[in-house]
Amino acid sequence: MELTEYEKDRELRVQKNKAQLESLGILTALNRIELHKKESIQCSKRVRIQTEEPHPRRRSQRQLGVKVESGDAGPGEREGADGSVVKQERSLQRPFLCSTSNMSTEPCDYNDLNKFRLHTMSEKALRLRISKIRNVAKLKSFIQVLESQEMADLAQEARQALQLLLDPE
Repeated sequence: MELTEYEKDRELRVQKNKAQLESLGILTALNRIELHKKESIQCSKRVRIQTEEPHPRRRSQRQLGVKVESGDAGPGEREGADGSVVKQERSLQRPFLCSTSNMSTEPCDYNDLNKFRLHTMSEKALRLRISKIRNVAKLKSFIQVLESQEMADLAQEARQALQLLLDPE
């Protein structure tokens, strides 16, 4: 195969540069440096010791392959006696307990906390707080505090949010 003019010119330049490097003694020095390069050190792989877990790991029902009896009931729902899906209200089934003590069985009084919020939050923040509350008892307490502080418009919004919580349809 015939070389093109560019390739021929390139070969001439490479040979000329190589001759100049040899005349200066640089090419032999480069070869010696390459010969004395250290090889990279290969570390031996560490063997991972298999340890048995003292207790079996918890697995979800999905990972274990357990099938739910009815696929119609979603989260927070259960199947009624007649086969219809009934929505459960967790906050209506049991009172919310104070989180200050895990052993406490007394329902929490939210009035003090809600009064504090009322005095420290702006009206915009209070509206946002009303929309975020998902606990029925907490929302009822918030409505009482709003009414006692004569904030009728916010109390009305809170009543609407409570109605949506109790009857989402």
